[in-house]
Amino acid sequence: RPDIGYVQGMAYIAAMLLLHMDEFSSFVCFANLMMRRSLLSFYTFTMDSVGRYFGAFERLMDKSLPQVGQKLRECGLTSDMYLVEWMYTLFTRSLPFDLVTRVWDLFVVEGDPVLFQVSLGILAYFESDIVKGNLDTVMHLLSSSATLQLQSIKCERFLEGMYRLGISKTKVEHAMKHLEKEREREREKERERERARQAYAAPTATDPMAHPFPAATGSIPFAPSSAASRPLSPPVPHSSSGAPTTAASEGGGTTGPRTGAPL
Repeated sequence: RPDIGYVQGMAYIAAMLLLHMDEFSSFVCFANLMMRRSLLSFYTFTMDSVGRYFGAFERLMDKSLPQVGQKLRECGLTSDMYLVEWMYTLFTRSLPFDLVTRVWDLFVVEGDPVLFQVSLGILAYFESDIVKGNLDTVMHLLSSSATLQLQSIKCERFLEGMYRLGISKTKVEHAMKHLEKEREREREKERERERARQAYAAPTATDPMAHPFPAATGSIPFAPSSAASRPLSPPVPHSSSGAPTTAASEGGGTTGPRTGAPL
């Protein structure tokens, strides 16, 4: 996948493959793993898809391990603070080698739901220590750099606790679909707010500030005065001497200078 290139964390996956097969077979398997929806989203930094994985994990955690979820929120720890190291490397950086091989077998056969099962299994394994501990204790338990705790996990005990949680493929898919619906509702609300902002900002015909001056063909926006409302008299013609004349006088009759009535 030249479109992906090398991303930090891939070396752990490649090393795990090289421990079990030759270079060519390892390369083929590695390329096929990069086609998995989860790993492709992780290593292409498709944050919307990555957010769905982490959001679905938190939803499953609140249902399966509510006390752990509450404790992590109290400590200010979000899922991305530990899931990046766990899921991006398929747990090769976190779990002991004998357990990692079992996890990989499950991942190859069952797919992405195993990422949720194993991650919740780790939290369930240290549930009592997490609930009773403080921020430093919890960070020490979940951090891959502090490998003493994670490397001490017993394989059989871990798998029993993981299966006891009952995180099935159906539950994982339901959590992701529910999260997608919630995000779609939020996006629709944002689109409605954006349309409302645009409608508020656009000028309208009834907005007095949008059209401060009336159009040339429009009506005058104020009532005329009483003087302006009276009809105007026609202009009075004048003779060459300057005296006013009327149509009757021009015809030979004798009329008054203004009213035109006979004298």
